[in-house]
Amino acid sequence: MSYLYAGIDYSMTAPAITILKNKTTFEHYYITSTKKYSGHMAKDIYGFLMPEYSCNEERFDIIGNWAMKILQKHKIQDVCLEGYAMGATGKVFHIGENTGVLKNKLFKNGNNVIITPPTSIKAFARSYLAKDDQKDSSGKLVKMDKEQMVKTYIHTTGRDIYKLMGTTSSSGAINDICDSFFMSLYVSQNI
Repeated sequence: MSYLYAGIDYSMTAPAITILKNKTTFEHYYITSTKKYSGHMAKDIYGFLMPEYSCNEERFDIIGNWAMKILQKHKIQDVCLEGYAMGATGKVFHIGENTGVLKNKLFKNGNNVIITPPTSIKAFARSYLAKDDQKDSSGKLVKMDKEQMVKTYIHTTGRDIYKLMGTTSSSGAINDICDSFFMSLYVSQNI
């Protein structure tokens, strides 16, 4: 059996998990509130429709159980989670509580968890671009925003995620899949 890794782009509304066997063999899972993006989107992309919930505690438990079911199905030991963005605003305490539920489930399951800052994942993803493409015309490093992360995913995998998802624009699911993909690569090379 090959060794598998997982990258989890965790959130309260649209988490995504990539299970990585190698750079060209992987599966993507995500939660969505949009029926159009639920179901078996491609041979290795699976969308789950978020069920109704009565309170945040129930929502956090649903999402955490969903993640653990996928990790346990694939017998994942090593997981990369993105750390908190220090400049974040909004429902930061809710995000912390949600992530705390997952971290507790991972701890109880005996998973090895690598927490990495969002900036590290973006720099790591940039390294998959050709040297000439890592800098803009002024010589500065290319900013790895959501659009650039998707372009880098397409460049790295050779797969048009837009076409696979049946859309022409970036959605939360696409962005989260791309981030979780690079997190899975990161943990596979930094364990």
